[in-house]
Amino acid sequence: MREERERKSPSCKYSFPKMEKAMNGKIWLWIGVLAVLWPAGGWGQTLPLDEVLGRIQEQYEKHADFKANFAQEATIKSLNKKQQAEGTVYFKKPGKMHWMYSKPTKQQIISDGRSLWNYQPENK
Repeated sequence: MREERERKSPSCKYSFPKMEKAMNGKIWLWIGVLAVLWPAGGWGQTLPLDEVLGRIQEQYEKHADFKANFAQEATIKSLNKKQQAEGTVYFKKPGKMHWMYSKPTKQQIISDGRSLWNYQPENK
């Protein structure tokens, strides 16, 4: 599969180790937000930090992959314009991700944890 991706868009192969760290951080952030906001037996109950972190780690270890639909809004400040996008994102341990945009145009962003590919069918 990797060879196929490289064949489709060889000029789009980049390595982004900082982006991988940022994505790992974002995943942990969302897991943390969900763990904190999820009712733990009663609304308004405050949990100790160690317990919250333990629950996050426990959930992270249980799952090898993750899939979600997303809606994204980005602001292009120089044009004073907002751009909206939608699609599905897949994460698989360790460090793999696949963003499949369906709107406004089809596009795929794929990472194996070391390299990042951007495939745009309309530009093939």
